Amino acid sequence: MTASVTAKSIHELRRADGPLFIRNNSDKLVTIRQDFHDVKVNIELPPHTTDILPSPRALEIRGVQMLLMSGQLTISTDEDMQNEITLQVGEANRVGADRVGALLGEGKELTVESSITNRTLTEKACAECGEYNPKTGALVRGRVLQSTGDVKNGVVPLCELHKHLVGQFIAHPREDGSFEFKKVQIG
Repeated sequence: MTASVTAKSIHELRRADGPLFIRNNSDKLVTIRQDFHDVKVNIELPPHTTDILPSPRALEIRGVQMLLMSGQLTISTDEDMQNEITLQVGEANRVGADRVGALLGEGKELTVESSITNRTLTEKACAECGEYNPKTGALVRGRVLQSTGDVKNGVVPLCELHKHLVGQFIAHPREDGSFEFKKVQIG
C-alpha cells in the first residue's frame, strides 16, 4: 500500500496547488497539534495510514519537518496517495465484514442491501473531538467520513480514537432531517 511518490521539498509543497496528502510510515501514532493565530492544526495519524493534510501550515511545524526528513512521514501532492485513502476505507469495510462473518459462524450469511447513496461519503466532525474553524467553517480536527445512509440514520460520527464512546451519545432529530448528538452525562 506504500506506492512510490514523487519527493518534493518543503518549499515546493508550500507552493503546491490542490490537496496535500500525508502518510505515516512509522509503527507509531503520529499526533501533531499546533495553534497558529488563524488556524489550528490537529492531526492524528495511525501507523502506516494516509490522510489529507488539513492545512499547509502544518509544513511550518518543526516536528513535522523532522519526521519528514527522517522518512517517518511522507507529504506529497501525488494523486496515488488519494488512492491509498480509498483503499484504506475499503480495507476497513472488508475487515468489518470479516468480523461479522466470524460472529455469525461458519455457513451463515448476512445479507446487506447496498445502494449508491450509501456509498457516497460525507465529511463530518467527530462528536467527541471534532472542531470547525469559526472563521472559515473548515473542519480542523476530528475528521470522520460517513456514508450518506449513516448520516440519514443518525449514526454518531466518531473518529477511530473515540469509536468506543458510541454508547455515550444520543441522536436528537432536527426539523431539517439532520441529527444533533448529545453526550450523556453519567453521575
